[in-house]
Parts: sequence; C-alpha cells; structure tokens
Amino acid sequence: SWSLGPWVDAGVGGSPQRLQRLAVSIAAMRAGEMKVGVIYDPFRDELFTAVRGHGAEINGRPLQASSSSALRDAWVASEPTGDPRLARPSLRALYALSPPTTLGLQVPGCAALGLAWVACGRLDAIFSLGIPTASGSKSLPAEQHASELSARSAGVLLVREAGGIATDCYGGKLLADGPLCVANGVEVHRELLEVLEQSGTLGPDAV
Repeated sequence: SWSLGPWVDAGVGGSPQRLQRLAVSIAAMRAGEMKVGVIYDPFRDELFTAVRGHGAEINGRPLQASSSSALRDAWVASEPTGDPRLARPSLRALYALSPPTTLGLQVPGCAALGLAWVACGRLDAIFSLGIPTASGSKSLPAEQHASELSARSAGVLLVREAGGIATDCYGGKLLADGPLCVANGVEVHRELLEVLEQSGTLGPDAV
C-alpha cells in the first residue's frame, strides 16, 4: 500500500510561506513492513529516498547520519504536535534539552524534513510526544492524520537506513502515531531518552 503526504505542511503557526519548510512524503508498505520512503523538499530541490535494506540517498548520493557521540554535542529538534494535551510536556522537554544539555534546539515545523535532516546529518536527533489520532476529542481530520503518518513513516525509514535509531520515547517499539525518539546513534539516543524521562515530559497533561 502507498501513502502520499501533501506538499504543503502547515508547520508551526501555519506560516509555511515564510519558513519555506515544506515537503512531499511518500511511504510504501508491504505485509505491514515499510519498504520505501521518499521525501522531497521543493525549495532546496532535495530528494531523499530510502529502500529497506539498500540504504538512503539524497539526490542520488548516499546518506549517513551524523557522528556526534554525546547529547551535549548534538543539535536536537522537536516534531510539532497539534494536540493541546501535549503542548506543556513538549515545552518542558525543550526546556530540559536547552544548552548546555545539547548544542542547540530547533523546531523545523515540518516533521518530514526534521527526520530527513537527521538522516543526512544536519540534525542529530528529533523527538515528538505524539500526534493526534484521527478520532476522539483531540483529533486531526482523517486526511491530515494520514499525511502525518506518511511523513513519519518515510522519515523513520530514511533515518534507519542512514544508520540512525528510531523508537518510542520509552526506548520501545515505535507506533505509527505514538511518541517518537530518533537519533543518529546509540549514545545520543540513550541520553535523549533519559532527559525525556527525568524531565517528566512523558504523558499528556489534562486540559
């Protein structure tokens, strides 16, 4: 099965035209396993591709995650969430991860690009406390939810094929719309998990 994310990603504050951080994402799955991931950045004309077991590329050149080996030397990003229950925990996480805990923080505003940038070494890690589901009181429209899942699936495959690690924020199996913790390597990933746990950011706040 194929899933296509639209080229417009509203990003933070709904102002993509100023940020120029938009992407098309395509994810292909067979027998419940992600096989192909594609992310295209039209502003930089960069095509990120990954095929399970065959590595990842940017415009036909091999991708490799960064070599940062400690969280204090890592650029860390947060994948934005539209769920108000996750807003305060996300802010606590960003505060806990501010320098000197990390080298610096970014909120790309486009989940697909954030993951692609970890795969190519522009970022060292990215986390998200989850995305709203397609049902319930804190929900996304079904089409937008499918787009978010496509972007995440394609990006996670890119990272893994570039040598990175992707789990949930507890170090366990990554669920489609659950918490996300992605890093370039074992040590940065381990330290990021520890900070997220110690800062009390895991789990939504009541609103």
